[in-house]
Order: sequence, then C-alpha cells, then structure tokens
Amino acid sequence: MNGADKILPIVVKTSAMHEMLPEESATPVVLMVSGGSDSLALAHILPSIHPHARYTILHVNHGLRGQEADADERFVENFARVNNLAYEVVHLDIAAIAAHTGENIEQCGREERYKAAGELLDRLCEQSGISSDSGRIAVAHTLDDRVETFFMRAIVGGGATGLSSIPYVNGRIIRPLLDCSRDELRQYLVDLHQSTSQAERESGEHLWCEDASNYDTQGFRAFVRHELIPLATTRNPRLLETVGRNLGILAEEDAYLESLAKQIGAETLTWDPDGAIRLDIAVLEQPKPLARRIVRNVCNLILPKSERITFAHVNLITDHGQRVGFVTTLPGNVTVKNECDTLTFLPETVKKTRALDIAQKVDQEWELAPGRKCLLPDGRVITLKKLDKVDYGDDALAYAREQAKSRCIYVDGEKLEATLKAENGCLVVTGIRTGDILCPLGMRGKHKLVSDVLIDRKIPAYERPDIKIVRTGQTIIWIVGVQQDDRFKVTPQSNTMFRIELTEPTKG
Repeated sequence: MNGADKILPIVVKTSAMHEMLPEESATPVVLMVSGGSDSLALAHILPSIHPHARYTILHVNHGLRGQEADADERFVENFARVNNLAYEVVHLDIAAIAAHTGENIEQCGREERYKAAGELLDRLCEQSGISSDSGRIAVAHTLDDRVETFFMRAIVGGGATGLSSIPYVNGRIIRPLLDCSRDELRQYLVDLHQSTSQAERESGEHLWCEDASNYDTQGFRAFVRHELIPLATTRNPRLLETVGRNLGILAEEDAYLESLAKQIGAETLTWDPDGAIRLDIAVLEQPKPLARRIVRNVCNLILPKSERITFAHVNLITDHGQRVGFVTTLPGNVTVKNECDTLTFLPETVKKTRALDIAQKVDQEWELAPGRKCLLPDGRVITLKKLDKVDYGDDALAYAREQAKSRCIYVDGEKLEATLKAENGCLVVTGIRTGDILCPLGMRGKHKLVSDVLIDRKIPAYERPDIKIVRTGQTIIWIVGVQQDDRFKVTPQSNTMFRIELTEPTKG
C-alpha cells in the first residue's frame, strides 16, 4: 500500500466526521503553508479530496531566519505555481512585534500568523460574496503535534480541555491531518514524488523545507519531540496511536462536560445593563468539575482579552464564593464578590461607571410637600398627602394596613411633624448616603444600615444608585419601595397620618 492509499481515506474520514468542509461548495479556504512536510502534504491532499473549494496558499515569512526563510518563501511560491494554486505571502518582523508586546517570539508568531490568515480569509469571502463565517483556514497539525502538545501541557499544567490537546475544529480553523502521523505524511510525499516524471525527480528540488530551529532542543516543543517522545516510545512503540486514542476519549468527555457547563451557565447567568455579570450562587453546589467550568467560562466572558484566568483563581471562587462577604480580584482588575446570593463579576470600567453614577446622584435632593408632586429625573413621582379621621375612620392602623403597598406607605402624622419641628427641617427625597441607617419596620427600634437592608432584600448593586430615600435631615422615613422606618409607623392611637406614594411613569 502506497502513502496515498493509506493517508487519503484517513483525511476523508476526519474531514467528514468533523464537518470541516461542505460538499460541492466553492468555499474559500486559506491553506497555511510554511514549506514543511506537513503543510506541503496538506496543500496536496485537501484540494484532491475537496476539489470544489477555492484554495489560496498563505505563506508567512517571520523575518527571523534570514536567507533560509527567504528560500522557504521561494519554495512555497514555486509549489503554488506548479500546482496552479493561488498564493499570497505576508512579511512580518516578529522580533520587533514581540519586543513591543512583551510576548515570547513563538507565541507572537502564532498569533500574527492566524491574524494574517483571518484577514486574508475575510477578504476572499467578501470577494466571493459569502459570509466570512463560511470560509475556512486549514492548518497542518498532525497526530505528532497533538501528542507533543499533550506532553507539553502535562508538564506545565492544564485542565482537561488543555490536556485533550489540539481541537479538530476551532471556529473557522480546521485541522484535517490530526489523525495522520508526520512519518505517514512524509511517506505520502515521497511516494507522490516517485510517481512524477524522471525529469522532475532529477530536477534537484527538495521535497519539503526543513527549519533548523525545529531541532534545537532548547525550545520546549523540540525537547518534547526529539528527546521525551523518543524515550517514551522505547516503552511503547505505538505511543502516538495509544496517546492519540486516549486524547480522543478525553476530548469527547471534555466536550460533554463543557456542554453541560454552558447549559447550566446560560440558565444561571444574568448580564446587568452596565456590563457586569451576576451568577446564581447555587452554581457552586454543582459537582466541582462543573462548577469550575461554569466559573471559568464566566471569567473568560468578563476578563479583558489580554488577560488569562488561572486554575488558582477559579478554585478560589468555587471553594469560597458561597461565603457572605467573599471578594477577590481577577487579572485585569475584575472584582468578584458574593452579593445578594449571587456572584457578581465587575470589570474595572463598570466599577468606575457605578462610582461616578453614585457620586452624581448622592447630592441630589428634591423637596416633598403635601399637595405637590415631587418629580424625579427618571419620570417617577412621589406624593405626600395628609389624612385625618374623615379619610380613614376610627381605626387608623386597620386602614393603613389595608391600603399600604410596596410603593405606598402610611406614617403617623404627629410623629412626623414632631421630627420635622425638632430638626427644623422639611421632608426631602435624596439618594442613598454613606452611613445611612434606619429602624426597619417590625424590628422594635433596632438600627440597621440601609446598605445592609438592600443586601438582605437582594437588590443588585447596579439598581442601588436609583433607590431613593424620604428623609428629614438625618432621619430616614422610607427607603422608597423597599422599607419603612418603624419609628413612624401608624398605631391605634394615631390621630393623623400621611400617605407617601411612589408612582411609576406611564409607559408608551
């Protein structure tokens, strides 16, 4: 059996199983070709099994290897011409970019390659008049790469998602060669070369390019590839096949857990209007593997793109997030805190916006007088009306209890007027002020911070700047719509009382 007879069915099966390319569709496909054996094999194989797609070779010259890199560029350009494939090259100064961003050169090169491929694919899709999501970027990662990545992540640490290694499909990126070994692909190229004419074979052209840096075992991947895996293979000659099979199982189990985590997360996650995320604290009662995934997913949603979450951060939240008063800070200055039986995730921009909103509203004040409407900026109206026995009959308490609602309270008239006289003030409506306290109705004179009342009522932080207080001086009468002060309650002995009512703006 020659290389093609062995390799092509594997790639056809991989491509179909993971729905990499639609059949009989002129989908734009960017082939990322470095000139190495794997990428050359990809550029031969994919057009042969999916001939309807529109292929463009992309070669990225990183500017790191001088004449050797320029020779690779010429080789790939010649390959594209001989095989009648569209070709583009991108020149980058990766050393300068990495120095500017502070990234290591390998990571920077990877990001810039994918960025260039994405930009090219967007342009090709636009030229073809199709959605950019329909295009594909084909990358030549192999089974060897997958096993190498597993060992690298096992050495430095990683969860199930990381250990399951390289995915077959990631957005627009496809990896049709992930079930093929590097040796099998090279044999395929050798057999393909042998099938060409004698003149072509004797032309002196090499079959693929070799990057000398791939053999420098000072590099992490080269160390794993040329030292660790050969040593492990002495104990199991079929190491690639064994580890690859186990990675497939791990990836399937990881995908199942991730689907559960996303489902539960969608049911328990709420976006606040200002961009904060609230997560039901009950999530932390899920089995630990699920809870960690849900928390990690929320962290990845809220963190700045330049920041990365670690296992230590996630574990801290899942282990201690249920504790009242829990608070921690994630990379990018994102605050996570237990608030009203929810985990609230607050980015820096949201914290600044909320602080500014509170600062702007805390000093606002509106007078509240009988017979006059107190109109708030958001369209809500608070009114004050004095009542006497003609209005409520012989039992003031019974009337107050019957008529009171969350947005309408009744207070003892004599107590309110006495307080106003003692404080030489008038009744006003304000926002919440630092240190505000009241005696909640039913607590028999015990004081409580307004902030604690709001926490007890599970009122989220983003709503609190809009909470209003009816007060006279430092004495609070009513946290509007939330809690009345016990000192002004109506009793059977009340001779007069006031009704204070909140009216919402009319919709439409």
